[in-house]
This record gives sequence, structure tokens and C-alpha cells, in this order.
Amino acid sequence: MSLANLVCGLGFIIFPVANPMNWEKIRSLLTAPLKGGFFGSVAEWIRANVHQPGGAVPSPHCAVATVMWFMSRKYTRRGFLWLAPIMISLYISTVYGRFHYASDMIIGIAAGLLVVLVAPAIARAWDGRPSTGPGGAP
Repeated sequence: MSLANLVCGLGFIIFPVANPMNWEKIRSLLTAPLKGGFFGSVAEWIRANVHQPGGAVPSPHCAVATVMWFMSRKYTRRGFLWLAPIMISLYISTVYGRFHYASDMIIGIAAGLLVVLVAPAIARAWDGRPSTGPGGAP
């Protein structure tokens, strides 16, 4: 999950895109607050009091959730199936809650899948390094 966050952080640097509520043109179109009961009001509060400009592409929410979801599959298929509705609702809510664009969500899922595919090779390379003692001696 740390690698997914690192990939997303690099994405923020490479693609400096503001999220929907931090872009003045879109904000003017979204003047009505969300009507989603408790969760809608929480999203509005977060947007008004916590959110900072930037950090849209890729969605770290979606990337980390994808890594967690597919790692649960590695250990238990039942857990993977139980998490399915939660993960899918997380993907949808990042767009519905106006925290990310749909493209951010899709790219975030792709970043998570990339991390899931690349992480075993990184772990093997890391484990294959010769261990060194104090002073660099093996």
C-alpha cells in the first residue's frame, strides 16, 4: 500500500491536476451541496474544511483500495468477495463525493493493479540483495 501511495505521489507531481472542487470553473457549476444524508454532509464538511487544492491523478483512495482488495484475494477468496461491495462503493463514492474525476478513479485502479503486479518482483529483488554487516562487510 505504501508503494501505491508513492506511485500516486509521483502522479501528483507529473500530472498537477486540481480535484473537482478546487477548480474554479467546475466549482461554479457545482453550487448545490450534495444531498446524501449523513455521508453527503460529511463529504461537504471535508471539502469545506479539510481538502487542499491538487492531488487528483491518480486517486490514491482507489489505488490503495485496489491493492488491499487484491491482497485479500491472495489470502482468502471469501474476504475478497465480502470486500467487493465495499471497494466498488469506494470507487464510485470518490467521484460521487466530488473528490476525484472518473478518470482519476480509473487511473487509480490501474495504478493499484500495476503495484499488485510489480510488487512481487520488487520483493524478490530486495530479498536477493546480499546482506551486509557493519562497515559494509558481508
